[in-house]
Amino acid sequence: ASGNIPDAIEEYLEYFERSQQIRQKIRAASVYPAILTLCSIFVVAFLIVFVVPAITGTFVEAGAQLPVFTRILLQFSDIIRSYFLIIFMGSGLIIWGISFYLKTEQGKLVFDTFYLKIPFLGELSIIYSTALFTSSLATVLSGGLALNHALRISKGLVRNGVMQAGIINAIESIEKGEGFARALKKEDVFPDMALRMLAAGEEGGNLEKVLRDVTRFYQKEVEARLSVIASTIEPVLMVLMGFVIGFIMLAMYMPIFQMAGTMG
Repeated sequence: ASGNIPDAIEEYLEYFERSQQIRQKIRAASVYPAILTLCSIFVVAFLIVFVVPAITGTFVEAGAQLPVFTRILLQFSDIIRSYFLIIFMGSGLIIWGISFYLKTEQGKLVFDTFYLKIPFLGELSIIYSTALFTSSLATVLSGGLALNHALRISKGLVRNGVMQAGIINAIESIEKGEGFARALKKEDVFPDMALRMLAAGEEGGNLEKVLRDVTRFYQKEVEARLSVIASTIEPVLMVLMGFVIGFIMLAMYMPIFQMAGTMG
């Protein structure tokens, strides 16, 4: 480590800028899907609560025999309308209870453990945290701090509780004399490629440089995966929305088709 304070400050500013860029890309990738999902929910709710009863009610009054899909949809609509207040308050209480639990240490750990197992999103969280962690660690080490102290500072940037606990355990192992890369590998929370690169950097005496290489690699990986999300989630949501709305519309107009077939 150089111990050069101006260099360390410059490193930190670069790290902060990179971190902000990644966060902005994550927000940008999640805003549109969230808006589209909310719009879909409102459209479906409007159809079920107002449109379905109005259209199917006409056939019920006429004494027409409703198809199975239409009867199921009408019963679902009646339940929503009859117990709307109870459903609304119950959903609010459930959401509040889950939010309260997730704020506890145990709840956060349970959620973080579950989140890491979600396909694609869990991997994205791991590589994102890896990029932040290695970038911060390289910056702190360039300021002349010992490895164990630098790790204690950098672990705070890892939001996932499982990964943070792994870093804490690794710090304890390092303070007992174990190697850096070996201690991290034992916790099984970081990508294998990152661990291999860190092991090579530790053995070669150029850990800071390798940390920056790891950071750049996983920053590019995060950006690539965010691009995949941005390009695929919109059509997937549109297909799901079309399927749900199409089912509702089909269930509403099936009595018309049935009556037309009978008359024919």
